[in-house]
Parts: sequence; C-alpha cells; structure tokens
Amino acid sequence: MARTWKWQPLAGGSYGRWTKTRDLVLDFLSKERGHLSAKEIYRAISAIYPQIGLATIYRTLELLTRLGYLNRLVSQDGQNLYEFKGLCPKPTITISFASDVARLSTRLIIFRKRST
Repeated sequence: MARTWKWQPLAGGSYGRWTKTRDLVLDFLSKERGHLSAKEIYRAISAIYPQIGLATIYRTLELLTRLGYLNRLVSQDGQNLYEFKGLCPKPTITISFASDVARLSTRLIIFRKRST
C-alpha cells in the first residue's frame, strides 16, 4: 500500500526521503500559533507518535528551516524557537555581523559606526 503524505507533494526539492516525522512536524506547526522550542514540539508530537526521538525532531526542524517552511528565532536565553512560515517559502533577509560591517544576504552592505 502506498503511503499518502499531507505535505510531501507541496515541499518539492532535494530533501531526501519524505518521512512521517516531517509530515507530523509540518502538520503540527501549521496549526500552532506562536514560537515553540524543539522540546515543546517534541512533547506534543510524542503524545501522538511515541516512537519519535528528540534528535529526530531537531534534524527535522533544521531541514524544514533550510527548505524555507519554518522561521527560526533565537530567544534571549539562546534557545531556538520555531514557527510555521507557510506553504510558499518567501525570501528573508539575514544579517550577520563581522567586525564593523553588517552584510545582508541581498549583498547590501551597511556600515556601523565604531564606538570609540
């Protein structure tokens, strides 16, 4: 019997084999509002699917973030929080600070004033 996944046909791209875990995580986060930690997601999904492991949740969240279906935010205490972006990944601007220059992923460069 062929498996039917709710999300797999929508994901596209080179993501490897689509798994039940990926389907469950996307389905769960698409119904949730707000930002959830990996452990919160794990607790909710393990109630439905007890065989799942926390490491599997972490790997799945990383993949879904790279595919553009999740936003990852870092809380003040350094914890990663995740939220569902939607079905059509949208480009985001990433800012990284190196020395005195902030580089945006759009190749725009912003110079910061040096504190003396």
